[in-house]
Formats: sequence, structure tokens, C-alpha cells
Amino acid sequence: MLRRLLVLAVIILLPVLFGCGGGGGSRTETGTGNLSVSVNLEPAQDYGFTLTSAKILLSKSGDVVSDDETVPISAGNTTVSCLFESKPVGTYSLSVTLYDNDSVIARGTGDVEISANSEVVANVLIVSWDSAEIPLPDTFLGRLRSQTRMLFDLPTEAQWEYACRAGTMSSYNNGLDCTYAGTDYTVHDPNLDDVAWYGPDWGGEESPGTRPVGTKQPNAWGLYDMHGNVWEMCLDWYAPYSGNATDPVGPSLGTSRAARGGSWHVWALLARSAQRQKVKSGRMAGFRVACAATDAESNNRYMLVNLNDGSINYQSSAPSGLDVSEEYRTDTLVLRRISAGSFIMGSPNTELGRDSTMEMEHSVTFSSDFYIGVFEVTQGQWDMLMPSNPSYYSTASNKNLLPVENVGWDSDVRGGNWPPSSSATRSSSGYSIHCYILKQ
Repeated sequence: MLRRLLVLAVIILLPVLFGCGGGGGSRTETGTGNLSVSVNLEPAQDYGFTLTSAKILLSKSGDVVSDDETVPISAGNTTVSCLFESKPVGTYSLSVTLYDNDSVIARGTGDVEISANSEVVANVLIVSWDSAEIPLPDTFLGRLRSQTRMLFDLPTEAQWEYACRAGTMSSYNNGLDCTYAGTDYTVHDPNLDDVAWYGPDWGGEESPGTRPVGTKQPNAWGLYDMHGNVWEMCLDWYAPYSGNATDPVGPSLGTSRAARGGSWHVWALLARSAQRQKVKSGRMAGFRVACAATDAESNNRYMLVNLNDGSINYQSSAPSGLDVSEEYRTDTLVLRRISAGSFIMGSPNTELGRDSTMEMEHSVTFSSDFYIGVFEVTQGQWDMLMPSNPSYYSTASNKNLLPVENVGWDSDVRGGNWPPSSSATRSSSGYSIHCYILKQ
């Protein structure tokens, strides 16, 4: 899903405290502690350089003397590490510089806090080589990447539609076609009712807007709410299709991102599988997550992401109770593996409600598997990673089960740029290491 990417470094601070003696009152902490640094490397040979060494520098504000280690990187190495022992307590700047012989390839810094009688582990994760298409650190996707060390992202439009259709070519993913082409959101389309929360379900401001995820029928691949509930943000710019494609990433430029699936406040034709809109704002805007299938086991069909600790487990079948358990809607993200293949994206000329400019039929092929969220991201899941919840319906008694909404592509979901550049571009000072600091 991601092409050539610039260096992203994640520094995760995991303090393990020992012997924190009692005593009340406020005082300046004294003593020493250790800092263990581990740098995990992404292979870089395809980009015209070889990593030969890493200089790891630890410096304290106001100190003239700093401490550094230069660690050689042998061919095939995926990790280099060093230990700074008995360092006075305080806040330090940790800097990592990567070299190809004498040439600086990349550098970046982040802060670490050393406490008395403690060992702090700083994991610096070099996960990719490219520029600013990586999600920003303080967004939901930035924090999710920091916690899990995996390249979670929004789906592309092509991934979204392929997953939504689940092999169908009809207006909706249950094999049925749109029967109402009007713009009165109170009118039911009986062919849509079983799979979507949409306009006719809303009874006015005193009634619910969004509904708990996973309470309508899933599609053939076990994905819920691909129609209705909230508009789902995608990576792509909103623009006409450019024709047949393999692993498309969307237009290189645009003024608005694309959204798919419709919401709780749309008429039926806006919830069709092929329907495209500019990203919405306010209480109709939400998203689901996706990522490349990097696990080697093709028998893995489900990925479970524990939002408490970032651990990831795989299963060959759907988790028990997936359709009813609150666990999978609050503190665990569940993603479904989607097999590589081809499909016809867009809508036929005969489809009711079709936008002839934006829904041109064309062939899309995926060369590798990917994962996509079984549910839209909920407010409960958002609260596990983010400091505040912007949702309009955040005061609802069942808010943890409702899709998060009133979020923004640039502001708090993802940020950064997309699509990836066609090649990694190196400036005179090398690549930038973007340091994610995950506060504990």
C-alpha cells in the first residue's frame, strides 16, 4: 500500500521504575538511571545507499558535555543498540544520525526522561523511507503507528470500494440495486434498509444520528456499515478516475479528499458502493483503518489490535462474539484480510443515481493482500489513543459504541501528505527522521 517512503522514526519511552521510596512533599529528584537505545532499521539498499553506521547522541540541556555512541551497521542488520549508563536524572535530547560511510543519510531527535533508579528503553523505529506522506505524530493514525509499530493508514478509494463490494457489482453490497433516485432523505429504499443506517432512520434533532457500529447486516466479507452511519475518509484526492490501474494511490494533486459510503443523514443513492463525495465535516464525518498485509501467513484472516498495549494477534477465523462483543468496538480494533485480486471500480451507465463524471468504470488490480477495519472507528477506540473526543454525539450513553465523528483528515485523523512521491528525494542534509514521542 505504501511505496517508497522517507524515514519515519518512532521513539517509544517505556520507563520501568524500581525502588521508588516514599516520602511526601515536592523536591528535585537526584540520582542516576540508565538509557537503553535500540534502533530498528528498514532496508535501504533499493534507494541507492547503504547504511554503514548510526551515531546515537545523548545531550542534556545546559550541559556542555554530551555522550555519544557510534554503532556500525553490518550488511543485513535490522537492529543496532547501545546503552548509556549512570546518567544524572533529567530530560535529555536523543539524536540519531544514520550514515553511508561519511555521508549523512538521515537524522532526527526526540526527548527522553531519565528517572532515578530506572531503566528507560528508547525504541527508535525506522519504518519507511519517504517524505511527509506519513501521518502526523499527534493524530489518531500517528499514535496508532507509534503504539503498534505498524503502518496503519486510511484505505485508498480503490481499497475501500473493493472491500465494500465484496464481489458484488450492484448498487449496494448485498447484491441489490438502488430503487430511489430522489433527494428526499426521509424516503426508504427497501433494498438498502438491511445494511445501512441512513436518512429515513433519523427522526430529527431529538433522535439519534449515528448508531452503534455493527448493528446492520455485514457484507459477504464480514465488513459492517460500509453503507451509511458516517462518511468514511479515504487517502485519495477527490478527482475523476484516470483509467485502469494496479494498486492505485489516487491523483497527485487536489483540493479535497474523498469520502465514501454515505451517512445517517443521506438519501439512498448517496450510500451506493460507487458513490463518491468530497470529505465531509461535522457529525457525518468518520473513518475506518487499513494496512498492508505484511504477515507471511495467508491463513490469517483477522488482525486484532489491542489498544491498551499495542499488541497484535492474528486469527484464521472471525473472533468469537465479533457481532455482539463490546470489546471489539471499544479497546480492540478488528481488521479483516482482503485477498489480492481485480474488480471493476465505478458504476455502469444503467445504475440509478450514477454520477457519470466521477464514477467511470475501470479495472483495478491489487497485487497484494491488505487489511481493513471490520467496523468504523468508534468513540471508545478514539478515546483509547486521543486526549479529547470531538464527536457531536459524545454525550450519548452508548457513545463508546458509536462511530467517532466531527473529525478532520488533516487535523486529527491523519495529516501529512498523500500520495507517496514517485521516488525518494534526498536533500543536501539527508532525509529527515520524523520522531514520534509516545508519552507514557
